[in-house]
Amino acid sequence: MNQNLPKVLVVEDEKSFVEALKVGLDREGFDVKVAEDGLMALELFRTFKPDLILLDVMLPKISGLDVCKEIRTESKVPIIMVTAKGEEIDTVRISLQTSNPEIFGSITSRRIKSGLNVR
Repeated sequence: MNQNLPKVLVVEDEKSFVEALKVGLDREGFDVKVAEDGLMALELFRTFKPDLILLDVMLPKISGLDVCKEIRTESKVPIIMVTAKGEEIDTVRISLQTSNPEIFGSITSRRIKSGLNVR
């Protein structure tokens, strides 16, 4: 693992999505760690020290919203919320509770690179 690679923490419990995303991110030159639940996400956040977090809203153990709120008490690391929920009420609730992270239903390497440039 190269110390100079941008570090991305992917927090997602859907294995097929994670596998495809990890392969793509590895090819794009990111150092990627994966957490499959909210509790693991917080542990990896503290030890891996990511430059960017891709965070699913619906997670086992601790919700993505609660993970985001906890991270915000410790860091301003860019967070991109990944969600299949598209209703306006969910977007408003997420924005109010998580200090306005970006919210997307789908993710691309361009959006990830954009998130890294925010810092």
